[in-house]
Amino acid sequence: MPYDRAVTTMTGFPMCADCAREYGDPGDRRFHAQPVACLRCGPRLRLVPGAGSAVRPARDADALATARALLAAGRIVAVKGLGGYHLACDAADDRAVETLRTRKARGGKPFAVMCADLDAVRRIAVLSASEQAALTSPRRPIVLLRRREDGAPLASAVCPGSPHLGVLLPYTPVHTLLFGLPGDPPGPRVLVMTSGNRSGEPIVTDDDEALSRLAGLADAWLAHDRPIAAPCDDSLLRVRPDGTEQVLRRSRGYVPRPLRLPVPVRPALAVGGDLKHALCLGEGDHAWFGPHIGDMGDLTTLAAAGRAEAHMRSLTGVSPSSSPPTGTPATTRRDGPPG
Repeated sequence: MPYDRAVTTMTGFPMCADCAREYGDPGDRRFHAQPVACLRCGPRLRLVPGAGSAVRPARDADALATARALLAAGRIVAVKGLGGYHLACDAADDRAVETLRTRKARGGKPFAVMCADLDAVRRIAVLSASEQAALTSPRRPIVLLRRREDGAPLASAVCPGSPHLGVLLPYTPVHTLLFGLPGDPPGPRVLVMTSGNRSGEPIVTDDDEALSRLAGLADAWLAHDRPIAAPCDDSLLRVRPDGTEQVLRRSRGYVPRPLRLPVPVRPALAVGGDLKHALCLGEGDHAWFGPHIGDMGDLTTLAAAGRAEAHMRSLTGVSPSSSPPTGTPATTRRDGPPG
């Protein structure tokens, strides 16, 4: 803070003359847009094939075209996004989805799917106006939707035994380009898009780490050279019958936005649980949730939780105190048996 280019992950991409002119022009829509960049001065894409692959490494538009062709051929591609890597495959390809489920040791847990657009969503799920508003909001969460009984076919291993699908729309340019622009060779319109990690581990954000930790899971890597400063999984919600949202996993798009508390609190840190771990900092009448971390049964996840706590403290300026407030006893008598 504040959000200035020099203190973001765009600091390693100096603006070219054209971008600098737009950035400095009060009449231009890119005036003081901190991440402004173009093909000449911005982040670059690259495709890295897996060991023993006949596919050749590629850059920029060729990297995208190769990744799209691999997905259409039933391969699994690790895609670097905004808050970490995803593992992607064609959601209609039974063999590809089963392979991903086996490699990731996913068990019977459902996969989320990313649709190219709203038309693709409507072909697989029932979509109300409130659910469409949630899907298309700037937060771009995963939204639980009821599966269409007469919908377009999806692999049975996407969401086994469930009448619902977790659906999201593209939320970065890379996602949009991965589905293809008009005139591009056709590719899958619905992709499984699950966190890029091994079972029980945190989402991968570092490029070198992705090549090692996701080896054996992905057949190729579609990456870019802009670093990821803070890991952040996709958020998950459902829309209630009255049109209000129930957030089931609070992460990208929802944190670190503060929530107002009904009573003031002293500076405090809350953490837990062992499964589906998250953290929360509170002070005064506000609370700040950290991003979804995951299950705490692995040393790398414990380390990720520690980094997330340090990052949230830095953002909020909250310094939790371990001692009770002045005048408050260290223990409190209970009226009645423990709850």
